[in-house]
Order: sequence, then structure tokens, then C-alpha cells
Amino acid sequence: LHDMGSIQMRQGDFARAKEYLSEAYDIFAKQLQDVGGLSIVGRDLGYVLFAEGRIQEGLDMVKQSKAGFENFNWTQQVEETDKLLAAMQAKAEEAGESLDNALTDFKKQADQFRASGDTKSLAQHLLNMGRMFLGQGRAAEAREVLGEVYTAFNELSDTQGFCLVGAMLGQIIFADGDTEQGLEMVSRSLEGFKELGLEEQTGQVQD
Repeated sequence: LHDMGSIQMRQGDFARAKEYLSEAYDIFAKQLQDVGGLSIVGRDLGYVLFAEGRIQEGLDMVKQSKAGFENFNWTQQVEETDKLLAAMQAKAEEAGESLDNALTDFKKQADQFRASGDTKSLAQHLLNMGRMFLGQGRAAEAREVLGEVYTAFNELSDTQGFCLVGAMLGQIIFADGDTEQGLEMVSRSLEGFKELGLEEQTGQVQD
């Protein structure tokens, strides 16, 4: 699975690469409990997540892999991972500058939606903005934006959107230390997805 994922990664098919690498990662972590193998797969999976825009998550996973290599004194793997991290961090800085420029335009458009009273367009627009913040690891800003989206979907009686954002926001709140509120929001979203018969979303939240 790791070999197949690596091939897809080199070919630029990050969606398929993530499928193979995620499965391999779970096997190494849960069944084999192989830290060395987990570090190798984690480095590739981290890069794939980074390439998909989940920048901070990808960087953290690659750093975790480096720590695993250091524990085993795998000097060559540590050196290769250092080079990869340097390249990723350089790209992250470039992406950060591009994101700031994009967010300026996003905020202007959001103000226009607010002024016109177009709540539905505003909610979808801010949802995309929140995802951009999450991809950059800017959880505090994502929480603020998604909180507004959560309220908007509730006002629109958009149950699917309400549950989607609730699951995202609940995870952020949980990570911020408010575990009770975070779990409550995620649980509410899970029940909502079940009532709507959305099996894929239900499975994602349960995972």
C-alpha cells in the first residue's frame, strides 16, 4: 500500500495517494505497531496532506516522522526529512502570503453579501474562508469565521450545512480545551447526518 501510494504521489494524484497511504498508516499504527514503518509512511502522507492545502497538518505529520527517525538514529532518513521540511516550509511561507492576499478579497466579498442580506451566499463564502484558515493551521481565525457560518446555516434551516460546520467547529473547540462543548457539537452533527441518511458524512464524523 505504501509503494502504491508513493507512486500515485509522484504522479501528482494526491487523492488516490492519500487513500493508499492512510490505509497503510492505520495498519502500521494499529495492527503492526511499527514505529519505523509509521514514520516512513507518515512522511509521505504528511506531504500529501500539505499538497492538498492542509499545510499545518502536513508539516506536523512530517515533523512527527522526523522524530521517529531520530529515535531510531536513522541518520539518512533524518537528513532527507530535513530537506523535505525545508522545502515545505518555504512553500508554506509563499502560500501564507498568497492566502493573505486572497483573504483580503474574501473579506470584501463577505461584506458585500452582508450588506445585501444574502445569508446563503455569505454562509458558503465564509465556509470556504474557514477551510482556508484551517489549511494554514490558523484555528482561532477559523473558529471565529465558522461560528458565523454555524449561525447562518441555523437561520437558513440548512440542516446538512449546519451539521457539516458543527462537526468542524466542534473539533476546533475540543482542541481548544472546551472538550464538553466540542463533543456536544460533534455529537449533534453526527445525529443530524444520521437523520438525513448521509452515510458518508456519518462515517467521517464517527472516524
